[in-house]
Amino acid sequence: MPIQWHKLPNPVTHRQSFMMSDRLRLAMILPHILRRFLKLKHLKQRSIDELQENLSVNSGLVINRLIQCWAIVAKCARFCFNLSFNDESYETLNSLLKQEIILLTKMFPQNFTHLPNLHINAHLQCHAKTFATLVNSTVGIKEMVHRTFKGAVSHTNGKMIERDLIKRYNTLQALCNIIDGTLDSRYNTLGNGYYQNNIFRSLLSSWYATSVTNYDTREIDEEEINSPVDFICEIRYRIKWKYYEISQNNFEPNMSIDGDIYNGLKMAYKDYFNFLEYIHNKKIVYFNYITYKVLNDNDESSIIRIRVGDIVEIEEENEGTSYAIVKAIFLHTYNNDKTYPFYFVNWFEKVKERNGFDTLMTCQKYKICTEREKYLNIFPISLVTSMPKIHFVHQCVDNCLIESHDLSQPYLLNEFFYNAI
Repeated sequence: MPIQWHKLPNPVTHRQSFMMSDRLRLAMILPHILRRFLKLKHLKQRSIDELQENLSVNSGLVINRLIQCWAIVAKCARFCFNLSFNDESYETLNSLLKQEIILLTKMFPQNFTHLPNLHINAHLQCHAKTFATLVNSTVGIKEMVHRTFKGAVSHTNGKMIERDLIKRYNTLQALCNIIDGTLDSRYNTLGNGYYQNNIFRSLLSSWYATSVTNYDTREIDEEEINSPVDFICEIRYRIKWKYYEISQNNFEPNMSIDGDIYNGLKMAYKDYFNFLEYIHNKKIVYFNYITYKVLNDNDESSIIRIRVGDIVEIEEENEGTSYAIVKAIFLHTYNNDKTYPFYFVNWFEKVKERNGFDTLMTCQKYKICTEREKYLNIFPISLVTSMPKIHFVHQCVDNCLIESHDLSQPYLLNEFFYNAI
């Protein structure tokens, strides 16, 4: 799953407690999940027979049709939540909606034929042209209210949520009555004005709620960080790597002159700062997270938050928009005693052979470029001026582990990914 997502509820045991945003996120990755594991043995024989009859195909193609159906549904959802359209995207949206109607009514005629919600698809292109977007601007507020209610119930599996919420309200109301000294004829000793007690009153006065941060910012003062360009300011970094984390990620706290880090940093100073001197300071400080403000031409600003593992877009002169995964965020102090922030990235390289496009998932294949001599890996933070909005899914094999993939296998650019509400 994308690294910036919060934990997604279990779609089997917590299906009834899913919010709309949870369902949208599940749809973004479900085609990849089905592609990874779904086999005929997972389906009931009656369902297989019905699908064969509806689709007029043999049993070997049933799985591919199911995956294709989910891929179309996920891609439709992504286009419906676009914030802007042009003539080409209008036609793409209309084509996808027609494919969705055909696939769903053909595969599951009893569930979707004459369904009013599916008939609405025929009008969505017209609505997009009329109102410029299909996104309901008030949905986000309703989702936040839903999230607040959901947060009041820690575990929803097999529970009556309404009873838990009523219990919460009753408890809060009882506490208010006790604190305010409200008397209840049914309970002679309840209340009696606890708020009149000076010690108790001091606990409930002159305080406010704020977010809690447990970030590690030892050794380097944030005021000492120098921006590589004028349009970036307010640079903050969080969670300093410990020595064992540096070793685990195959980096070094002190650069060796003949190492890749030293050579890459020397090239970055030359290309982006026009610094040509020999680098005296070999110490590097690594962090897991960085934020900074980017000032736009129209005097507006945006906050960029990047953490290790995020996939970012970088504009190149020859290649256009390219994708890279952030492997490290580090600070280095140059000979002029100024400290600059950098990214160490691994590039995604598009697979250009005949099998470079997955026709079933309609996604482009990429591979991680592990040849450090082929691409530069170290860049100042000024090259990343937008929040991550790209997601790649690795085509795992048996020897893949969490956070340790077989890099000989390709990645798929997730065409179903977008920022859900």
